[in-house]
Amino acid sequence: MKNNNSKKSGINRRDFLVRASAGAATLPIILNGMPIKAFDGPRLQRLFNTAEETDRVLVLVQLNGGNDGLNTVVPLDQLSTYNDLRPGVAIPENKALALTDSAGFHPSFAELNELYKEQKVGVIQGVNYPNPNQSHFRSNDIWMSGSSADVSVSSGWLGRYLDTVYTDYPQGYPNEAMPDPVAIQMSAVVGLSLYGPGGRTMGMALQDPETFYNLVNGSDAPGTELPDAANARENVIYVRGVQTRSLEYSTVIKAAADNAQNLADYPTPNPLAEQLKIVARMIAGGLKTRAYVVTLGGFDTHAAQVDQDDPTSGAHANLLRLVSQALSAFQRDMEAHKIEDRVVCMSFSEFGRRPFSNLSYGTDHGTAAPMFFVGAPVQDGVTGTSPDMQDLDDQNLKIQHDFRQIYASVLEQWFGAEKSVISDVLFGDFETIKVIKGGATSVDETESNTIFSLNKVAPNPVVSQAKISYTIKESTRVRLDVFDAAGFHVSTLVDIAQTPDTYEVQFAAGNLPSGTYLVQLRAGGLSQAQHMVVTR
Repeated sequence: MKNNNSKKSGINRRDFLVRASAGAATLPIILNGMPIKAFDGPRLQRLFNTAEETDRVLVLVQLNGGNDGLNTVVPLDQLSTYNDLRPGVAIPENKALALTDSAGFHPSFAELNELYKEQKVGVIQGVNYPNPNQSHFRSNDIWMSGSSADVSVSSGWLGRYLDTVYTDYPQGYPNEAMPDPVAIQMSAVVGLSLYGPGGRTMGMALQDPETFYNLVNGSDAPGTELPDAANARENVIYVRGVQTRSLEYSTVIKAAADNAQNLADYPTPNPLAEQLKIVARMIAGGLKTRAYVVTLGGFDTHAAQVDQDDPTSGAHANLLRLVSQALSAFQRDMEAHKIEDRVVCMSFSEFGRRPFSNLSYGTDHGTAAPMFFVGAPVQDGVTGTSPDMQDLDDQNLKIQHDFRQIYASVLEQWFGAEKSVISDVLFGDFETIKVIKGGATSVDETESNTIFSLNKVAPNPVVSQAKISYTIKESTRVRLDVFDAAGFHVSTLVDIAQTPDTYEVQFAAGNLPSGTYLVQLRAGGLSQAQHMVVTR
């Protein structure tokens, strides 16, 4: 057993709100004679100067154009076939960044490779859908709608899920429970992913908080005169209506962006990093927004995908470098703000490329390709096998995972959605795979036996000194806190990375007023709590 006697005093701030959740024990905390949940909302959080929200955030990273999965994750176990099918385009074995004996990253993924070594990157091999469509527009619609290839749906998978949480949005929003945008896309328009039922968008589009704020508040607005053409007049009136309804959101968005500074260095020029840089400020600044969408185009590499003299250089290498550096900077920013347990990034592209290279040192539209997860809570490693390049389907790679399996896994393990809700959102039942460490099911207090176990506080009640022990089952960052009955932070006892073992912490409670306290352990995106009663 390892003894950890380090103690760090915390400042008084509202660090969390204990919420009821299925399968988790709830603590009846009282404030002025009323359950604390009755006060759960933005006013209470801002009153106590909350620096840390408990809601989990998903960042969708869309790689437009069809990313070449075989050069992104090199099949090291099939190099002979890989080199034969891709003369002049294949990544040399000695240049690939080995992940396992069978798979390696493109050399431009150097930063993501470092995160992979830190167990913060997950790779899902061979993702697509049955009867794949190789049109950019149609395949994008399928991925964003989360539907089968043989039907057309006018809503998005994430929008439909968010609609189950924020019913009737945008009617009645913003409100006390959700004062901020439900979802944000860093672009000029909102994509299909964020559309809910009935054509209602569950998100809003912006490219820069300052510009957005100025626009909707009129400081950068054009003149008041309307054009004469009927259609033009209607369009301008509509846009101004949207601006008016966005007024409240522009204020909270700008306030959040102004409330936090980036604590990591972002590469420039890098259009993906520029988007993630803003997203990081909004998350760290306190927005309760649940989902963000960022995009990077240029992956339609029919020609000049690689330089003729060096397959590790060229257009595709440059794009992957942008992705790697941007995601790495974003992850370091989350870590610097100590909110890395709340945020997960997931990449997708409308399809992969064919296993064969063409005569233009490029690759053509294909099917299955890898997806990536980045973040401290993600299930790290490679899920699935390298695509079998000798067993093709109409000269394309076969599918290992339906993309709706990935969506179902995210909804269940990251957002805590019920299986019945997931089935409705995705129009069917799909087998999930592990994408989040420990298979978390909620943002709330959750029992966990997969990463750690928090033992009973002893003695309890405690007069002067309490022993708090816990067992870590896999290497992870651990945080152990004590809160009072009103939810104020009393002390941080542990906040370090630890290896598997049983640990014991001595907590001096002699100066605390009598009452009920909460001991909370967090690790790997999960949390568990125990009561501790102090008596005099």
